[in-house]
Amino acid sequence: MKYFTKEWYNLMQQLHYTLCMRSVADKDYTDAEIEALYKRKLAASIKHDRLAYNEPPSRTEINFDDLDVEDFAMFDGEKLVTPKSMDEVKRNYEEEYRRAKQEFDSRPPFDTSGTVEMFKRMYEGGLKYGYSNFPDWVKDKVDIRLIALGYLPKSVYDRLKVEQKRNRCEFNKIEREAKKALAKQAEKIPERIMQQFGFHDGEIVSLKKIGDDLIMTIKVDCVPFEDETPYARVTFVGGNVAERDDNLKFEHRKVKYDEVEYDAHCTWLYEELYKTEDGYEAHMLLTEGALGYLTITCRDIKIELNIACAE
Repeated sequence: MKYFTKEWYNLMQQLHYTLCMRSVADKDYTDAEIEALYKRKLAASIKHDRLAYNEPPSRTEINFDDLDVEDFAMFDGEKLVTPKSMDEVKRNYEEEYRRAKQEFDSRPPFDTSGTVEMFKRMYEGGLKYGYSNFPDWVKDKVDIRLIALGYLPKSVYDRLKVEQKRNRCEFNKIEREAKKALAKQAEKIPERIMQQFGFHDGEIVSLKKIGDDLIMTIKVDCVPFEDETPYARVTFVGGNVAERDDNLKFEHRKVKYDEVEYDAHCTWLYEELYKTEDGYEAHMLLTEGALGYLTITCRDIKIELNIACAE
């Protein structure tokens, strides 16, 4: 990768240090003061959730004459379903509102226990992972309990504001350079490739050498239309792997994280595509627990969408 590198990606994570954080006075906070902050934030969360719970369902006026059934297509599981008629649309709209109003009118009193438990879980998550959102120096400056509650001492808050502004400038500079350079490359590449080569957040199901070609199967990050699948196949004709980080694996497996078992997969993040004398050079930034590079050289690229996948 020339632009969308690991360093660039990590820089992107450093643009919003102060997002959702509030500054508080610079001082050493006692246990009693931390507890008071906890209770104050919890009280605010309860107030917010109670107001939302007691907000009646809204009834938006819709001019159905200006619309057609395609405007009301909805996902049912993993398929996009279109109503049969506008009469069906109107009946469903009235039924949904009637049901929502009935549920609202018969709801029990607001129970704070759900908010209390969720707030506690979020706080505990902040205690465990809060420092990971910030530069290392923050560990020496801030009590993790403050971070878990969404607070930063003013001096730290101000310093982070400066750092994220500097990071934003560097990030934007790289973005401008990449846009200019890759636009020039796009002029040399057929539209059939440029329009489809990019599967952000797609899961790479497999990468196999079949004959002279490299075949990549991807589960695209989308909800397919009716009678379609979420899978795509990219054939790198005459393909060879020029670079592949060791952490990248393309077969399905299970991993454990914090004693919980997950499906592990390699995810496509960003790409750069270059025209070469002999074909193409495809650069991909992927992630599987850690960031990794995959670079493939090939004579041609063929992309098929909506394929059957037996992986």
